Amino acid sequence: GFCLYFAKINKTKEITAQNIHNEITLSVLDCQSRGLLDAVHQTLTDVFIPAVSSSNVFQNTDKKNGGQSRARFINSLSTFIDALTGAQQSLSDVVKLSKCDALDLSKLTTPALYQSAAASSDTLEVIETQTKAWIKEIEQILAETEQMRREADNVGPKAELDHWKKRMSKFNSLLDELKSQKCKAVLGVLLVAKSKLLKTWKEIDKKITDYANEAKDNVKFLYSLEKFCE
Repeated sequence: GFCLYFAKINKTKEITAQNIHNEITLSVLDCQSRGLLDAVHQTLTDVFIPAVSSSNVFQNTDKKNGGQSRARFINSLSTFIDALTGAQQSLSDVVKLSKCDALDLSKLTTPALYQSAAASSDTLEVIETQTKAWIKEIEQILAETEQMRREADNVGPKAELDHWKKRMSKFNSLLDELKSQKCKAVLGVLLVAKSKLLKTWKEIDKKITDYANEAKDNVKFLYSLEKFCE
């Protein structure tokens, strides 16, 4: 869709019904094709940073330290833009398990339906096949995560923070998938059927939880260091 934002031209001037058309500017961000984060990122990069860089407002308001004030402001704005980039990358790391085309899992909502599904050899076969597919998908994600990045001596706190933020996003989204209705339905049927796949599923569930907690703890720690790296 579209995002509208308003800005005051003079922050000290009171806005009234008579002067609002002169004192308030309206801008529109087209988020239909690229998303809100990307639209904000491009506007800040292509419009605001160049405008602030060429503006004399800091020099006019602070003749002695105007240059330093502008540099600090641009640095803060650039840091925010970097955060937007990281957020956009985190969204791209969201994990979605494959859809079960052979069976509508949304209809398996009660223990009685789990019993009925487990009693049907055909239905149980479909559910176990889907479970195996999910296990394979998750194991692939775990393997890629382990190989994704090896520690280097010259990696700084900011790069480390970005790495763990992306990892946290990935595993939190995977945990959300495991808590979804489709996974609960499959797990319910497997429990009733006492499937051999339960052991593997529980082991994977524990691994994902451990990875998510590790990433969360590291992000929290690295955020505490971030202010010293500005």
